Parts: sequence; C-alpha cells; structure tokens
Amino acid sequence: MSGDFISENDPNYNFKGWRKYLNSYTKRGRLNWVLLTYGSIFSFVILKKMFGGKKAVEDAPKK
Repeated sequence: MSGDFISENDPNYNFKGWRKYLNSYTKRGRLNWVLLTYGSIFSFVILKKMFGGKKAVEDAPKK
C-alpha cells in the first residue's frame, strides 16, 4: 500500500480473467475492489430494509 502502482499494460503482469479487474497492483484494480465492497454493503442494507426481520405483534387489543 505504498502507492507503487504498475501499468495495466505491463507485460510482466499479464492478468487474465477476473484478476484483470480485481487486483491490488493497479489503480483500476484497487478502485474496483472499493466499488465492490461499497456496493455489497449498500445492497445488504437496502435488502435488509426491504425484507427485514419480523415486525412486533401486539399481544392484546387496547381498550
């Protein structure tokens, strides 16, 4: 994490498949990890609010 980034076109690091997009060597790869993390957290919160736990049920009607 010292800030030493490599170029995405560097022949020494021939990334293929998902490693091309999610890596810790390029700025783009680190950005994609951040976006994936924030997107997952945001999705979890939204789904939890939409389909959250059971609501409290009243025991007896009030008079």
